[in-house]
Amino acid sequence: MLITDANLANWFQYHRPHGNQAERYEEIRKNAEIYAQILIRLTPAGPDQAAAIQKLRECVMLANASIACGEAPPEPLPATPAAPADVDTRKEIRVERV
Repeated sequence: MLITDANLANWFQYHRPHGNQAERYEEIRKNAEIYAQILIRLTPAGPDQAAAIQKLRECVMLANASIACGEAPPEPLPATPAAPADVDTRKEIRVERV
């Protein structure tokens, strides 16, 4: 893959979550934590276990980066022009007695 200036700009900027991204980040992290607990419970402590946990952390970070960098933010809504300050925009309401 050729790395372009656009790639670098995208990868190294802050991506404010939009839509349901924050919920998906949370789901990825929570499930990775469950899997990490399983790995700790089922494997002996040592460098391989530590490497497995590190790779899982990397996996979470890359999955979240995939969401952040791979999805375009929604288009901003067009701005509605404001009424000039010197124009009275109130509507007159007439009440008639019956």
